[in-house]
Amino acid sequence: MARRQDEGNRGKDSLIDRRSLLQAVGGTAAAVTLGSTITSVGAQVSGADNVVDLGEQGLTSGDDIDPYLEEHFVSGNEVHIPAGEYNTSGDGLGGDKSNCALVGSPKGVVLNRPDDPEETVRPTLFAEEGTVRVENITIKGKHGEEQSRWRMGAAEDAKVEVVNVNLPDGTVDGSDSTGIYAGTDHAGLLWVKSCYFSNFGNVALYVSDPYSEGNGQVIVEDCAFVNTGMSSLRFASDDSICRGCYFEATERAPAGNTGWNQRGIKIDDPGENVLFEDIDMYWTDAGTRPIQFDDKGEGSAGVMRNMRIYNSGDRETFVQDWDGVGENWDGENIHLTGDADHNAPESFETVTGSEAEKPNREYSIWTPQDGAVGPDGPTDGADSGGSTIDGKKLTLHASPDNPDTYCDVS
Repeated sequence: MARRQDEGNRGKDSLIDRRSLLQAVGGTAAAVTLGSTITSVGAQVSGADNVVDLGEQGLTSGDDIDPYLEEHFVSGNEVHIPAGEYNTSGDGLGGDKSNCALVGSPKGVVLNRPDDPEETVRPTLFAEEGTVRVENITIKGKHGEEQSRWRMGAAEDAKVEVVNVNLPDGTVDGSDSTGIYAGTDHAGLLWVKSCYFSNFGNVALYVSDPYSEGNGQVIVEDCAFVNTGMSSLRFASDDSICRGCYFEATERAPAGNTGWNQRGIKIDDPGENVLFEDIDMYWTDAGTRPIQFDDKGEGSAGVMRNMRIYNSGDRETFVQDWDGVGENWDGENIHLTGDADHNAPESFETVTGSEAEKPNREYSIWTPQDGAVGPDGPTDGADSGGSTIDGKKLTLHASPDNPDTYCDVS
């Protein structure tokens, strides 16, 4: 869902064509440094000291991967998983770690949960120092009623990178389980990029709790949330960003443990300097509220801009549970289509009628990065007004077969 990119000069030694470039930058409004971070299949994508190929350690498709992860997915190791399907109960997916990575083959890696959905799977992955990265993994099998989730977080000045981790099966009906959860101890950076969530009864990406303690930043980029509840995304601690994401409600999701609700974005902590940018939402009667400013989020502040929202349901597009939403939040270039009562804050700059753009409904469930997303991670965050993003310098070198004088990837 790349929307805007900068311009770069042609270079004779480049290996990046247009398609690779779009994949590499992947919708980030302010870009990351490329160059040495663009790597080939099987190459190292993190700053870990050692590379361990689990295939060389004896792992084959159909095996229980847990003992391999417990032995090798430790600080200092970048672990490569060969293409295939493996069984897991979550052992080895958690732990306190530093400077390590778990990287699935771009050809596809599936981790199957236990056959009994009621078996609880609750790994906790925490970055104590440096960067801990998880990439190119699909988790299959419904979560049961008892609370299963993959908890992730980072200490101050550390980060967790979650790239192309997909959870398509969600939960059984009436479940308390969530997808990825960030606890109150998260104080660093959690970066969730190019991930897919669907069919949860409870929250798919639950990352609002850090506000109350560690207040670590969360950046969610280029993710797809399709037919999932209780909320697709719960936000936000200070300086958090949701960018380039797609939200859809066209089929009813399972109920959660407290009943059924199928919201898109729920803002339920009073984080400041929060940014939503380049968001597409397609909402029907299958869902409830596309965007809710929950009363628990009273006092939150930030910017919503470049959003395209279609809502044909019988509920308002914007639900404002506290007074002053429009005073704390700016809305810029908000396109509203569909015959619902949109109820946007009065101060938001909205586009309606024939001039309004409908949302882009293209998304990918499996988007292997093949090392193209560098370990430098995303942009650092919004400025104090939420109007710009502080980023790193972008250097682009066009492919020799790119016909443009300059590599124009707009």
